[in-house]
Amino acid sequence: MAKKNQQSLVLDNGVEINTTKNGWNDEEITSNQVLMAGWQAGKSSHHPISLGFALACKGKIEGAYLGDAVVEDDNGNEIKVPVMDPLVINEAMMNASIEAYDLDVIKIRAATSRASIGKKLTALQEAISGNADVMKALEKSNPDLYEKLSGE
Repeated sequence: MAKKNQQSLVLDNGVEINTTKNGWNDEEITSNQVLMAGWQAGKSSHHPISLGFALACKGKIEGAYLGDAVVEDDNGNEIKVPVMDPLVINEAMMNASIEAYDLDVIKIRAATSRASIGKKLTALQEAISGNADVMKALEKSNPDLYEKLSGE
């Protein structure tokens, strides 16, 4: 999946972020209490994060607050609108859930295209199944996975 061309915006602290294909205009910025980097102004990202939740993360989740978008309103007043990183917030939410519910989650970082994912999974399978020590451990700890990887 090709990445859409996005406009960039430099925040008040010098951090450069991506906005959208068409960028954010001053009216969009001033009419919002918070913006999500890479997403249309006034819209939540596809991550399960409401704009109110994103704003509440400012100062609470390290790396979530990227800086302020600064524009002038119709009266010439400087307006600062916080810009949040939805990826950082999403990861913090996942980590909090993992900790709160004592979940045994294996994080798998996969490529964005299906073809790349398939190649990475095949390489991972080959690396694991080619290691006798790992396969012995899997046979004891996870017989189902052992069977899948060994082809038995």
